[in-house]
Amino acid sequence: PGEKKSSILLQNTQRSHAVAMAGTVTKKPVRNRTLNHEPSLPVMAHEIKPQEHRQVKKSRVLAGQVALVTGGAVRLGRAISLALAREGCHVAIHYLRSAGPARVTAREARRLGVEALPLRADLSRPAQARRLVAATRRRFGRLDILVNNAALFLRTPLSTTTPEQWDRLLAVNLRGPFLCAQAAAPE
Repeated sequence: PGEKKSSILLQNTQRSHAVAMAGTVTKKPVRNRTLNHEPSLPVMAHEIKPQEHRQVKKSRVLAGQVALVTGGAVRLGRAISLALAREGCHVAIHYLRSAGPARVTAREARRLGVEALPLRADLSRPAQARRLVAATRRRFGRLDILVNNAALFLRTPLSTTTPEQWDRLLAVNLRGPFLCAQAAAPE
């Protein structure tokens, strides 16, 4: 009673790609708990409930497209790579140190009926970023989607982070996406 269910499409607008997920959203009023002891306000919580296994005919919206997912072997990058593959997109899966997981992710993507290729590159190095994009185009003949997902995470407290560590973080997390986007941009 009082619950509203609707189909959903989750979209990550920061990375300019959309991932469709089968499920329903259930909206229920819940209490907002705050840490500063302000009075609780009712808000709407969204819970995703998977739908029953049933055959749903849907088109693969990215069928035949080619995507390069940086950091595409593990964590969020893996999820993005496989979501793109489920939608029919061929995937180049970039990694730096995760060769084993990149091969596993590529194998899982191929099981979804697309081509997948793991590619190693250090995105802090301009020549390697350019070669990564070039290798994707060479293998697939084109590049339609670039997902700049690779990131370096420092496990060092800020107070003890060295300038060299900071420079490396910026080179991978900020400069790397710029270099990949520049290499992938239409001429």
